[in-house]
Amino acid sequence: MKGYGWTGKTVVACHRALRLQKQNKRILFLCFGKALSNFLSIERFPYKLVYLQSFYDEIRVDLEREIKKTWFLEYDGGVFRLGIFDKMTFWVEKSFPYFIYETWWGVISENHQWSWTYANQQKEDFLSLLFRWYKDFKGNGNFLYDEIFIDEAQDIAPDVLKSLMLLAPHFSIFADENQRIIWDEWSGSSIKEIAQTFFPNASNPEDQVEELTINMRSTKEISEYAARYFLPEDEGVKMITQSRNCKSIPESFPEEKHHASLEGQKAQIKKWIEQAKINSWSLTIFCGKTKMIDSILVFLNDNKIAHWAYYNGLDSKNVGDLTKIMWFSESVFISTHHSSKGLEADAVILIVDKSEFDNYMEAPEGDRANNILYVLATRAKKKLYILFTFEEDN
Repeated sequence: MKGYGWTGKTVVACHRALRLQKQNKRILFLCFGKALSNFLSIERFPYKLVYLQSFYDEIRVDLEREIKKTWFLEYDGGVFRLGIFDKMTFWVEKSFPYFIYETWWGVISENHQWSWTYANQQKEDFLSLLFRWYKDFKGNGNFLYDEIFIDEAQDIAPDVLKSLMLLAPHFSIFADENQRIIWDEWSGSSIKEIAQTFFPNASNPEDQVEELTINMRSTKEISEYAARYFLPEDEGVKMITQSRNCKSIPESFPEEKHHASLEGQKAQIKKWIEQAKINSWSLTIFCGKTKMIDSILVFLNDNKIAHWAYYNGLDSKNVGDLTKIMWFSESVFISTHHSSKGLEADAVILIVDKSEFDNYMEAPEGDRANNILYVLATRAKKKLYILFTFEEDN
């Protein structure tokens, strides 16, 4: 299933997953990251969701436990090893016809003749063997789940999708190609690639993909703003056309401000937070750099504004354990641009510095930078604020 950033893909996914769970089906729900999984489990649905990285971690823990028992794990004539190994210091017995291990710079697979394979071959081999082993380890060769739900599938590589097909007979896939924020040859999938993966025998796989077209989140003004500034022209025209079906609230039109001084930035953020409080809006702040987040956290603490934060490398002692988060609507949430995936709030403050702005403006239309801004803009339900941390050019 595909649809723009406000069409309710994740809501549809969660409702379907909940209905199947009530039928005692074994469900695995994969979403983009910790912030989204916590948002969904706290704000939306009374069951625990599993996000993709924790799913891999679970497999790795099981695998490493077996390795510690046996020094190595034989499977289908191969050897699995996890951790960091160096070819110059690690000897492989010639009797093993296939060998896979990881280094700090990637996964390496070798056959008994010491020939190496890289690229999607090595990744596909590694994941397929890893998932097949996990399937046997956990389910005696049977499917581990009745259905797997994959949200934000556009940011998962095709070979990962293919490997997951070992674990369940049925899948529900949700994607928006315009929200793809990982642009390299190893990560992410187009709608066409997703369709070809799950409908390989269809004459036109893309025809099998359903599309959601009704705006379930934002106002007409926010949707048209996101389309006009952050989507390729053809996609922008489609999104604007579909936006005509959603409510129009003229005062929701995005507000842009420039403040070069830190004091000016803090005063502006405080003003927007006060506006959100007056309207009883939930509010999220997205920053491109953790240094800015640290500065805002100090500011929020000094002003006794209830908040919590999440970003890579965050020290939980500073803001509390992510697993003990209160309701999103009870405090200001602050995080990085990349942690915005799948989230929503009544009001969103998007902070952009000069280097980020230059990257966004110089990026080819529809490229990674533009996509991030599209993702961020479509998180807002009622108001989008954009704070540029530099003076406006004359």
